[in-house]
Amino acid sequence: MPQRNSQTYEDMIQDTSLNAWMEKLESAGPDEQAVLAEIRREPSTIREIAARLGWEAGRVSARLNALQIPRPGEERKRKLGLVRIALDNQDQQIKAKCRITGKLAYLWEATSPLPPAMKPVEPKPQTLFS
Repeated sequence: MPQRNSQTYEDMIQDTSLNAWMEKLESAGPDEQAVLAEIRREPSTIREIAARLGWEAGRVSARLNALQIPRPGEERKRKLGLVRIALDNQDQQIKAKCRITGKLAYLWEATSPLPPAMKPVEPKPQTLFS
């Protein structure tokens, strides 16, 4: 019976998936990239993201609109599909107590092929002998 390789998550991502995700990321503007970076740090509410960036909530909301997955009928709009409202194990949208307002609000998370807290890994130089 063949042995399983102990691969890291980075090794298991298809090059095509990673390339497609990076192309979408590169097409996002600087404000969208800033919002995505905050969400990748940890799933957050709109007000939490706004507080960390020092922005108004409306500015974050507009960036999330451009970053989110298109809903049915919105395919023609500019939607990058890089974020979504966070889902639990039963695919139910997650509401959590916002650390800024103290009210229940949706959490946003990254949808990239990389886990939210993981950064792209630079290729390691190959050596003949370890």
